[in-house]
Amino acid sequence: GGEDMGASFVGEEVTVRGWVRTIRNQKTFAFMEVNDGSTLVGLQGVIQSDASGYDLVSDGAISTGAAVCMKGKVVQSPGGKQAIEVAVDTLELIGACDSATYPLQKKRHSREFLRDIAHLRPRTNLIGAVARTRSNLAQATHSFFQALHARLLQAPGMEAAEAAAPALSGQLNAEIYACALRDVYTFGPTFRAENSNTARHLAEFWMVEPELAFANLEDDMARAQQTSPSQSPRLGAT
Repeated sequence: GGEDMGASFVGEEVTVRGWVRTIRNQKTFAFMEVNDGSTLVGLQGVIQSDASGYDLVSDGAISTGAAVCMKGKVVQSPGGKQAIEVAVDTLELIGACDSATYPLQKKRHSREFLRDIAHLRPRTNLIGAVARTRSNLAQATHSFFQALHARLLQAPGMEAAEAAAPALSGQLNAEIYACALRDVYTFGPTFRAENSNTARHLAEFWMVEPELAFANLEDDMARAQQTSPSQSPRLGAT
């Protein structure tokens, strides 16, 4: 939506493909919120009874969770919850969904509940926000090191680490390549090799491991300070 919440798109013809979050069928029209994955907030479509595909709503073929395609014109919304909505001309059902068994509803679900539906939990705002944040942080991390001409190593973490090491990462592999490519870094999942079922240890996490050739302790500290959000615009912007 942007800073103007999509107001600059008023009057444009759009095609939106996404998944139905909510649907309310009135006597002569219906409201349907569709989320296409680009933002956490969905886009409301208003389907009048004369719109092509309205029968899919009135017959119950389209329900929460279904994949749809709606085409129409962006108009100002008279409601206060959104700035714009789509006056739908054509509605198409791409993938049906059984409303009786679809587990996600318009309410907050516990993380324990979401663990049991791993194939659907990315559709929730919680997991969707985590995925977007991780994507932005990963992009900022790569942009930072690439600007310093450091080479990314896709290190085979567990194969590169010693069996006695407390964590399985790509550090040893990076040390080898730093002696040939100079400045390198690894960025990926790290696993704890030891059995430590405590609240203070993570079984898996993502870690950045830079290795710098021809660098002393002061160089290492300077590079570490540069990676902090307060010092790096690329990281701070996320």
